[in-house]
Amino acid sequence: MRAKTVNEAMNFNREDDPKGSLGIGMMGQLKALAKARGKNIENMDDVGFFLVAAWENRHDLMDYLLSAKKLDINSQECEILRVLGWWEYIDLGIHLIQKRGADLERARDIASVKGEWKTGRAIDLMKEKIESTKPTPVYEVQNFERGGSPRATMELGGINLQEDFAFDFEGLFERYIKKLRKLEGKTISCAVRIGFDPVRKTLKVARMYDPGFKLDADDLLLLTQWFEDDKGDRYEMMLKEKIYIENES
Repeated sequence: MRAKTVNEAMNFNREDDPKGSLGIGMMGQLKALAKARGKNIENMDDVGFFLVAAWENRHDLMDYLLSAKKLDINSQECEILRVLGWWEYIDLGIHLIQKRGADLERARDIASVKGEWKTGRAIDLMKEKIESTKPTPVYEVQNFERGGSPRATMELGGINLQEDFAFDFEGLFERYIKKLRKLEGKTISCAVRIGFDPVRKTLKVARMYDPGFKLDADDLLLLTQWFEDDKGDRYEMMLKEKIYIENES
């Protein structure tokens, strides 16, 4: 029997049945999005599905195509990066260049040959932003972000809410929810999803929303958690990362 591990998840409405919120799989979601945009899915390839996911800002589906489906980010004359340039999706283009090996120079040359002036200008902007970003060196003394948590930065202590739900799912899930609820009213340091990458923030939890489920590319059951801070901003908590409770001794 294969254990299904709960890591992180998608938000769903309070009152919803979790078992009914599992979705229809990554490829099913891609096809549904494409159909909603009037696409003929019978004639679509993975590049086309990737661009639909990009338009809908679905980072999970883009990652599925690149990781699970092994989509070549530079296929079809760097079409993905060129289209993102035309749409002026600068930050996403930068991410694909830095993290996924999108060929900036080749895409720029092809855009120039094809007379895609808007695409070329956007790719130039991506290049400028990448070159202007310099890594901050850390020497003998750890460099802490202002307002951040020293404990979290040094990875001292912290709790990990990840559970194995292979057996007694109902009982374990109820206990899991109770642990999350206990974070309400506390100041915590945790990783939240912003774009593709987790960003660690220190904030006070005003309200914890009901968790939800999805299936990842390997058919593992994943849990996500959304919450609201005391300023009314909502965040998706990255449950794979440790959570540090700051106002407890």
